[in-house]
Amino acid sequence: FILYSIFGIVLLSGCSAGFKQRWTNFRSYYNTFFNANQSYDRGFRVQIDQLRSINPEVPVRVHLPAVRAAAKDFQNAIDKSADLLRKYPESKWTDDAVFLIGRSYFFQQELFSALEKFTELYRITENRSLKQQGIYWRARTLLDLRSYAQVIEYVSPLLADQDANWIDTWKAETYAVLAQV
Repeated sequence: FILYSIFGIVLLSGCSAGFKQRWTNFRSYYNTFFNANQSYDRGFRVQIDQLRSINPEVPVRVHLPAVRAAAKDFQNAIDKSADLLRKYPESKWTDDAVFLIGRSYFFQQELFSALEKFTELYRITENRSLKQQGIYWRARTLLDLRSYAQVIEYVSPLLADQDANWIDTWKAETYAVLAQV
């Protein structure tokens, strides 16, 4: 009986320590992603609130290009997301962190870095919505780079793919980018 009691105590203490460690890890990486997302949201609101001058002699784009604003918030989102990717590469928020980094680079006008992240997102995610958002954001980034031929070459076959099972919102947004070309 004493042997079973000692074994039970050792087993329970090991389980509770393992559970505590897993809970701490979960809280750590969730908080890291949550904070990164909050930084991005703050920066995005600043982007939206920016006054933009419109030249009446040039067509107005549906998706306005990014302006230099809120760089600190976007950099914080990038840093925290990158920290999550380094410390918790198996996290369920890995795809979301890559996507957040890409959008933050886009709004910082680091367009080549944004392209890399949207390409990476398309390659790594199994999530249909994130995959399609990655296509849209990559096309939008190419549009801002004025790589019009690349937008057409990239987007046209993806939109024509019958097996892609497009979500209506992302299909419409991607068509809008293509129409702007």
